[in-house]
Amino acid sequence: MSAAAHDLEGSGLVCRICGSPMADGDTFCEDCGEPVDRRCPTCGSGLDELGACATCTADAPPENRVEIHLHSWGAAVSDRGRVRAVNEDAVALRVSAEHAALVAVICDGVSSSRDPHLAAAAASSSMADHVTAHIDAGAPAIDALRLGFAAAGAAVAALGVLGEADPPSCTCVAAVMAGGRLTVGSIGDSRAYWVDIDAASQLTADDSDAATGVDGGITRWLGADAEDTEPAIAQRRVEGAGCCCAPTACGRRSPTPRCRRWSSMPKDLLRWGSPAV
Repeated sequence: MSAAAHDLEGSGLVCRICGSPMADGDTFCEDCGEPVDRRCPTCGSGLDELGACATCTADAPPENRVEIHLHSWGAAVSDRGRVRAVNEDAVALRVSAEHAALVAVICDGVSSSRDPHLAAAAASSSMADHVTAHIDAGAPAIDALRLGFAAAGAAVAALGVLGEADPPSCTCVAAVMAGGRLTVGSIGDSRAYWVDIDAASQLTADDSDAATGVDGGITRWLGADAEDTEPAIAQRRVEGAGCCCAPTACGRRSPTPRCRRWSSMPKDLLRWGSPAV
């Protein structure tokens, strides 16, 4: 018996979705991609999506790297950048099997705010859950995204304290792929692209001073102090092989040509293909 096989047998852990054996320390199932049910290091109770324990109220350290695999539907990866001590971004993927739709969300914590990682986590999970629920109920993708942004904005605003100067905040881009139609909504400067064999085209416009040639920060965000939380929404038909990518990149705003290229390596990436892929 190999050492790896012995580790799997000895751990006694199995995936709650497919039943495959897992080793101690695994963060996801290697057979189906299901994330491991996280437990509080203090009392052993389950953690919520923000990493907090409802039993003993202990705060778990944020996960610096997150990978999500939904087989042929799509995939996401988010990792800590080189500057911040923790990963301040969050991603979420959901599937509406009844309507053959994929919902994808990526949120970039505003680093100048308090606890930006909590804002990103709250927005991404709330957005993904609400958009999927509305799609399941038969709502058009545009309406589902508007309602999802309202829910995400409320979830982030709830993290703030009355009168706080810099409450938890984040930007957000979300998309719904269904029936060969891609619908994208955004607030802030997180981007979405459609990439096919010929080119990559940007689907969103940055809400930032940099987008108008002015050296400054973002002009719209989600948070308790946000004034304009109506998402910009675009829709397009997608035909043939291609994929939608939603990246956040540390150096995207850098003036250097290398970092201005879309092809510079993002630290967070959602990627999913059209039905033709």
